[in-house]
Amino acid sequence: MILGIDNLLYLAAILFLPLLGSLLLVVVPQRAAKGVALLFSGLLLLLAAGLVYEVGGGGLRAGGLAWYEPLGLRFALKADALNLWLVALTAILLLIAVLAPIPSLPPASKGGDSPHAKLYYGSMLALAAGMLGVFLSDSIFLFYIFWEAMLIPAYLLVSRFAGPRAGQIALRFLIYTIGGGLLMLTGLIGLGAAAASAGLGFNPDAIFSGLRLGAEAQGFVFAAVVAGVMVKIPLFPFHSWLPDVYGESPAPVVVLIAGVMSKTGIYALLRYGVMMLPEGARGWQPLIAGMAVGSILYGALNALGATSLQRLVAYISLSHMGFLALGAISMTADGMSGAILQSFNHGIIIAAMFLIAGMMQQRAGSTALAAFGGWGKRLPVFATLFLLFSLATLGLPGLSGFSGEFMIMLGAYRYQPLYAILALVGVVLAAWYAVRLYQSVMHGPDAPPLSSAHPGSAGLADAQRAELLVLLPLLLLIVLVGVAPWLLTNSIVTLFVGGR
Repeated sequence: MILGIDNLLYLAAILFLPLLGSLLLVVVPQRAAKGVALLFSGLLLLLAAGLVYEVGGGGLRAGGLAWYEPLGLRFALKADALNLWLVALTAILLLIAVLAPIPSLPPASKGGDSPHAKLYYGSMLALAAGMLGVFLSDSIFLFYIFWEAMLIPAYLLVSRFAGPRAGQIALRFLIYTIGGGLLMLTGLIGLGAAAASAGLGFNPDAIFSGLRLGAEAQGFVFAAVVAGVMVKIPLFPFHSWLPDVYGESPAPVVVLIAGVMSKTGIYALLRYGVMMLPEGARGWQPLIAGMAVGSILYGALNALGATSLQRLVAYISLSHMGFLALGAISMTADGMSGAILQSFNHGIIIAAMFLIAGMMQQRAGSTALAAFGGWGKRLPVFATLFLLFSLATLGLPGLSGFSGEFMIMLGAYRYQPLYAILALVGVVLAAWYAVRLYQSVMHGPDAPPLSSAHPGSAGLADAQRAELLVLLPLLLLIVLVGVAPWLLTNSIVTLFVGGR
């Protein structure tokens, strides 16, 4: 396929395919909702695989069409090593989320003929389209449209399916993200106005190469952009929406929000912060790095003290996102490459953790850690999968969590050894909470029965075929990237070593 309009059509197909599926769900019967969602998510994965094949060798696919020439607006899309694996991650986790059993919805909200099935799967597809728009946009104007648009389906998923406190949880999530987004908008408007007056349009690379802003002006724009990023990742202390959203939403919903949506923040920090405004980034570098380290330690300590399985995994995610932000703000080739690699790795690992946590909670009838215990001898398949996923969270060599984390630590050390040393404490804590979690759930005392419907650790069914269908592909990716990280890094490193 040649560059130009064909290239633009291919990227547009990736972008709008899930949105088309979401719109189609409006007119199909409820019983067909999951089938339609599976069809469109499967097609998206095929298109994403084709994109990886074309661009993975370090090539570039880009294109654009005039939108409103007086302001220099163009509908422009781009795929390169920075967003390639995030597009692939979105496609993988969308299909996994659609395939996954729904463990935490009330009976009236389950799939099949439920009156909520179309809303549930339609919102998932629309959320994927919004996230793909953030990753693929080659215009700061188009980027911001998708940045805000993806909040609508995310809000619907949380507000309708996150349990008895769904409305309150979703409202806090919306307030935080909209507030951060409005601050981001002020910076992008100022940057766009300066670029337009210089005749550069809204292309990030053109702004970087052609717009000569002083360090003070760059610092202002960078601070505004990062205000939205800190909420979306999130970073401590702008994380207070995370434990409730991650801890009470259905596991497939969290797969998309924690696995992919949080990565839009890392992507924006790199593309529209560090890479486009390097002088501004250097001015804020110590503060952002400090917040990243704070997230690493705060998340790890709260994971050690958590009493709920899903909230424990939520704090693990918070801690790991701190590593990603630290790598991005290190402004070193190792750190930024590691941040991209670990964005993919974290998405796969945390999706697996939330899914298996949801499956276990469905069996136990409770989210409390006290409801688990002695499962290892009765559920050997679950125990094996849970062990491997837990080891991946602590960055065991040979699993995918190691390579990206190592690159991030190397980049952080080259920037400032103190931050790397503090982050290393988080690595030690990760080993502590991962081993402690596995031991208490799988090898602790047998859990007492909660009721006749939930008989503790007795009479539990091991992993079922539908559950293995979503867990085993994630495990395969964790092992594959763990033993062959060069499959991803060969294209990523060229972005920072061989040019933009």
